[in-house]
Order: sequence, then structure tokens, then C-alpha cells
Amino acid sequence: MIIKDAREFFAMLEDGQFSSDFMDDFNATMQKCRDAAGGKGKAKGVLTLKIQIEVEGVSAKVDVDYTTKSPKVPRASTLFFATDRGLSDSHPKQEKLPFRDVTQSRNAAAE
Repeated sequence: MIIKDAREFFAMLEDGQFSSDFMDDFNATMQKCRDAAGGKGKAKGVLTLKIQIEVEGVSAKVDVDYTTKSPKVPRASTLFFATDRGLSDSHPKQEKLPFRDVTQSRNAAAE
């Protein structure tokens, strides 16, 4: 059979394993783009396909490979305060207010 259709060609590569792996990574890259773009932003991914052909006599050896480049999903920042003793989650110039646990007072009054 002479292969005249790209779909047949890709289906035959590595006994069908290449097509399966490529589509898995294509879908994963698509999902990473959706995650990075959020609801209204933009994100780009790239899949680069490499087909190498080596002909010797009447034989043609075909090797395929691909690379993926996915956008990084932005991560949230966390705000800390730099003090002379290290990082703190509370502002060093703000006083701590003397809060008390109201639930304990309410439970003691009910008894």
C-alpha cells in the first residue's frame, strides 16, 4: 500500500503509539494554556514536531519526535514582613490588640 494520507502516516508511526502520545501531550498543553489564561487572559503553548527520514537503498527509516512548551500557570504571592528576626506574618509596627475568646465566655455563662 502506498501511503498518500497524513492521517494514515501518523497512525502507522510506532504502531500507533506516537499518535496516542502526541495527542495526550497536545491535550495536556491545551489544558495548561487554559489554566494559565484563566477566564479572560491569553496563553500560548507550542508543540514542535520533528520528522527525520533516512534512506538507504530502497529502505526509508522514519524517526519522529516532538517537544512541548507550555505556559507557566501564575502562582499567587504571599505577603510577609521583613523584621530583624526574620519573616513575620504580622506588621512589626502594629500593636497586637488584646482580643479574648468570646466562645469560652459564652459557654461559661450558659453553665
